[in-house]
Amino acid sequence: MAEKKKNASRTAGYIIIGLAAVGLLGFGTGGFGTNIDSIGSVDGRDVSYRAYQETLRQQIARVEQQFGQPISFPQAQALGLDAAARQQVIARTALEAEAAERGLSVGDANIRDQIVEGGTFSGPGGFDRDFYREALRRAGLTEAEYEASLRAESAAALLRAAVTGGTPEATTYGEAIAAYLGETRDLLWVTLTEQDLAEPIPDPTDAELSAWFDENADTLAEPEKKRITYAWITPDMIVDTVEVDEARLRELYDERIAEYVQPERRIVERLIFPSEEAAQTAADAIAAGDSDFEAAVSDRGLTLADVDMGDVTATTLGSAADPVFAAETGDIVGPVETPLGPALFRVNATLDARETSFEDARADLREELAYARARRLLDDAEAQIDDLLIGGATLEEVASETDLTLGTIDYDPSVSDDIAAYDTFRDAAAAVTADDFPEPVRMSDGGLFALRLDETIPPRTPNLSEVREEAIAAWQTDQLRSALGARATEIATALASGEDTVLADLDVTRQEGQSRQGFIDGTPPEFLTTAFETDPGDTAILPDGDRTVVLRVEGITPADLTGDESAARLAALAQQGTQAISDDIFEYFTTSIVTSADININEAAVGAVHANFSANVR
Repeated sequence: MAEKKKNASRTAGYIIIGLAAVGLLGFGTGGFGTNIDSIGSVDGRDVSYRAYQETLRQQIARVEQQFGQPISFPQAQALGLDAAARQQVIARTALEAEAAERGLSVGDANIRDQIVEGGTFSGPGGFDRDFYREALRRAGLTEAEYEASLRAESAAALLRAAVTGGTPEATTYGEAIAAYLGETRDLLWVTLTEQDLAEPIPDPTDAELSAWFDENADTLAEPEKKRITYAWITPDMIVDTVEVDEARLRELYDERIAEYVQPERRIVERLIFPSEEAAQTAADAIAAGDSDFEAAVSDRGLTLADVDMGDVTATTLGSAADPVFAAETGDIVGPVETPLGPALFRVNATLDARETSFEDARADLREELAYARARRLLDDAEAQIDDLLIGGATLEEVASETDLTLGTIDYDPSVSDDIAAYDTFRDAAAAVTADDFPEPVRMSDGGLFALRLDETIPPRTPNLSEVREEAIAAWQTDQLRSALGARATEIATALASGEDTVLADLDVTRQEGQSRQGFIDGTPPEFLTTAFETDPGDTAILPDGDRTVVLRVEGITPADLTGDESAARLAALAQQGTQAISDDIFEYFTTSIVTSADININEAAVGAVHANFSANVR
């Protein structure tokens, strides 16, 4: 366990040092004829190129996680991620410059404590100076450079503390939010449908339908459309024709053999003791019911996360394998002698051996390799298609000379079938003009297309005979909503007068103690919002498609702000409010510092970083 912690600590150390190096290292932009250390300055203080690069990388990673797919660097620029990253590193540098200007600094003892006692560079015996030096060397830093970065960060932290230290505790805010969130209401409502009307909605007469259509024809009008010719291809279109080498399938299976052939495993926790006597004492206490495994872990100053081994094989457990694998789920095994000392094991789950043969895995492996090869083929085809289009070939000619499929579509934003299901096509179709030349555009699945606008079809209002069925349905919908609204008004008026007998033949629902954070299935989207905006005894009418809801607030129960649980909730809300105010204050302060700072950005350096980023990061 000590060795595991040592390795984890060293890994974390390398990561943290790598992040610290962001603001310190120079950068050789091979091919630009010089080394770039910064992308500019703020009040004479360099804005680190690497801080900018890493901040931009993080911005892109966040957006990729939101989108669920990679984005190119040009796409990142189109989203403004580069500008946001520059603003972030400029603000950081401005704060460091302001702290230095105000003479804020920390002493050597503080820096020493951060390094020695922080745990980042600790081994089993505490701070490991050799590891510290090695971590710095790997990051290309000297001790002086790293310690200077810590000093600047600490000074900026002192500046923040000085600016926000006087933020008052938001007690009133906490009480107001707690009262708002804790209030509940007693509700009564009925849902009216066509079955609750005295008579069903009839079919319209010709005169009624004609009159309605004269007033509402625009609701059935066809929108402007773009008649587009396109040529496209996706991996799905060619994957069945892609040849996959059998030897490569076997090779991939062998590379992933650990996924397909898994021995029997156990999910266990291991608690190591300094002596056999200590381990036996703990085991006896557990067996007697005087303690349990969690208590034994806590007595050792550890948490369950510290003793969790995850799923292990018999080989991993070594001498402990036989007793552990003979135990049942939930059993405590031991003491067992291990290379790290006597230990108790708790078996949390049994995982049976699993083996998937090559023959069973072959179809999945082939599909994976085939799709990968299909995408590579389309990568190669993109340049050929681009050359054909640049050379003046039409989409029809491109389709005849390649594997692209030709098609046409009358596009408007409501169309979402086939190629229009791809967001990239929809975006391109919405933006295309008659002056645009076709060019290849990639899709999320690796496919590509090119399109051409043939003509713009103006909006058209159809004749009644063309849309008679749709018009009848729309007329009936209007009539139903009107009738339900009238019936709802009758009910609401009766309830306001205290005539609850109006509810006798209706399906009434009651809900007591309803909170703002709850959800009531089957109610309109604005149901709870309206319920908490309506005074006790009052009613509200909520139209909702082919039904209408009549809602009455029966009563209000204020939030209970007494008791230990409420006090803890109030304290947490007050702390959140204080933190939010503190963050706002510091944001305003930072904005004022940046606004008044002397900022110089080297556009050539920014461009060089972007060029390197595009080449090496994406």
